[in-house]
Amino acid sequence: MLFTPKTEWALIAAEGTATARVYTGFIVPLALLDALVGFIHVSIAGTREPLTGIVHTPITGGLLAALLVFAFGLLGIGVVAWVIDALAPFFGAVPNRRLAAAVAAYASTPIWLATILVPFPTVWALVEVLAVSYHTWLLYLGLHVLMRAARDRVLGYATTVVLSTILLEIVFTMASTALSGGTHMNPYRAFG
Repeated sequence: MLFTPKTEWALIAAEGTATARVYTGFIVPLALLDALVGFIHVSIAGTREPLTGIVHTPITGGLLAALLVFAFGLLGIGVVAWVIDALAPFFGAVPNRRLAAAVAAYASTPIWLATILVPFPTVWALVEVLAVSYHTWLLYLGLHVLMRAARDRVLGYATTVVLSTILLEIVFTMASTALSGGTHMNPYRAFG
């Protein structure tokens, strides 16, 4: 997906993998990896806070943060897939929940992989910008190939999905912060 996306989207369109298999074989392992990175970031490496310096979250707090990262990762792909499927008719695309889940999951590959660098904030910031940009390109290609969005409407489709994803990320960040009890508990907070 990262190196030959057009070829990969064509293969995904032809293979007909069930959504459950996409989750168990692709999304769950990446969500677990991100949860592990989140745990290491908040409990072992620590997060840099402006007034207190490096803060290490207790193990139980780190496990809670990891659980939230994992749960929101799985839920996020499901919600984005639902958005892709629900918006399909508005952009000349064919609604298909299975393919929408595939687009949501596989287009997110660069973002999933970029989170490995979360414990290194100076590197991660740049890599995350590149990953989000590439995610948008992959989403654009996937919406055109898998959802069969009209060429003249696929840009609007991709833009709408990206904006919905940004709103979802804001909601998940706020929920994660509220549920974990503090901003230093959220390994992916937006500012800092």
